[in-house]
Order: sequence, then structure tokens, then C-alpha cells
Amino acid sequence: MEQKEFQSLRAQLALAGCSLWRTAPSDGHVSYFVATADGTILHMWDACDVERFLAQLKGQL
Repeated sequence: MEQKEFQSLRAQLALAGCSLWRTAPSDGHVSYFVATADGTILHMWDACDVERFLAQLKGQL
């Protein structure tokens, strides 16, 4: 995932009350983490999981 795409997902999740971060690509496989408004931290295996979670938040699934 390109930096611009990551920042866009991060901004969309921020509007939904969540924060997003990821592991460094230099470490190997990139994993994503979402912290929800209630403090729960979710591990996302890839960017598709993050996009799916965002769609659920928006009520699109």
C-alpha cells in the first residue's frame, strides 16, 4: 500500500473515532493495527482487512 493510500485510510478512520498505524515495511510483512474509540486494539493482517473494517463502520457491509 502506498503512503498516500495509508494516509487516506488513517484519515477516514480518524473521522470514525479510530486510529490506525502499521509495522515498518522494512520489517517484512506489513501488519495494521486499529485502536477503536473504546480503547480496543485490533490487528489487521493486510490493507483489505482495514478497508473491510472501515466499510463496516460506515454501515456499508
